[in-house]
Amino acid sequence: ASNLLYVTVNEKAQNAMGALAKGASDNGVFYIEHLGANKIRIRSGSGLLWSLKPAFGNAVTASESTAGDMEMFTFEYSDEDDNRIVIKAANGKYITTGAQWPFILKADADKPEKNEVFRYFIVEK
Repeated sequence: ASNLLYVTVNEKAQNAMGALAKGASDNGVFYIEHLGANKIRIRSGSGLLWSLKPAFGNAVTASESTAGDMEMFTFEYSDEDDNRIVIKAANGKYITTGAQWPFILKADADKPEKNEVFRYFIVEK
């Protein structure tokens, strides 16, 4: 994320997503399902989908086993020749990294700025 930390699932906090890991870990590996154009679903290593939770301040969690509207995201590359992306949730807002620890991911930014930029790494197993 923009804070130079890795996004990970915090299993002790109801699978909330946070940009808080200093390195890659099993809880920070995600699988992207391309649904067409720039529409995606994102699965955690445990198989749970990223989900927008409006009832929890638009937090993003890795908590759903079945896909619905709240598990649909779109992404955009900030530059074709770069791995920086921004991700928009079902509410039309960009996912942002909170400014303070535990750097919870929330979908509440109107436009992409520094805290809404993520790096996309392809890791082959």
